[in-house]
Amino acid sequence: MKVFACGKVNGYSTYLNNSEIKEKSIKISSDELFNSLKLINPENGNLIYIIEKLEIVPYDSDNKLEVLIGEENCKAQNDDLNINCNFTKNFDNCIEIKNFCVVKSKGKEIFKEQRIFVLPGGCIVLNFDRKVKSLGVNMMWNEETIY
Repeated sequence: MKVFACGKVNGYSTYLNNSEIKEKSIKISSDELFNSLKLINPENGNLIYIIEKLEIVPYDSDNKLEVLIGEENCKAQNDDLNINCNFTKNFDNCIEIKNFCVVKSKGKEIFKEQRIFVLPGGCIVLNFDRKVKSLGVNMMWNEETIY
């Protein structure tokens, strides 16, 4: 497995290199409906992504969300965390770790009590019960270099 979770210790963060926390807020809008959002750490990279916060804001309607972790054979030109939206039903290489309901226009923090480590070749999949067209994603993460 190339993704794993561990609990947070009273909000205290310790890192190998004391690297900075990065933040990103994006709004995803598509002309075509999609049911999954995939965060992929390219397998040819040399970074471990440590996800501190991942918040989802559905803009279409209330929905059920299934959170899966797994492996993805994705190569990239750089080490950036890739974000892909698509329609798929095949999650054979993934394990479900959470499921819950999300409310339209309200943020839902997914890993409130956990820190998620995504090794090269690992992915986090957010699978929606109903297809969506518009979605907000707020993330906080740290990167550790593998030497």
